[in-house]
Amino acid sequence: MKYLITIMLIVLSINVFTADRYVVCENRELSAVTKCVNDYLDEGYKTLSGLHAVSKNVSDNATLWFQALLKD
Repeated sequence: MKYLITIMLIVLSINVFTADRYVVCENRELSAVTKCVNDYLDEGYKTLSGLHAVSKNVSDNATLWFQALLKD
């Protein structure tokens, strides 16, 4: 699963030339990701993709939520 996240982040960041233009909000709590995304949206960032979730095992509630944002 870590490789999937790493590959996805690399693919998403290919067209980004400066590190301060690209951020990723990630957390195991969906409410924390929502707050992070809303804070960056208020600062002028736009969502680069949809909200993604990676779950190692559904029964242990170990879902990792993440969303990429890009500054205009």
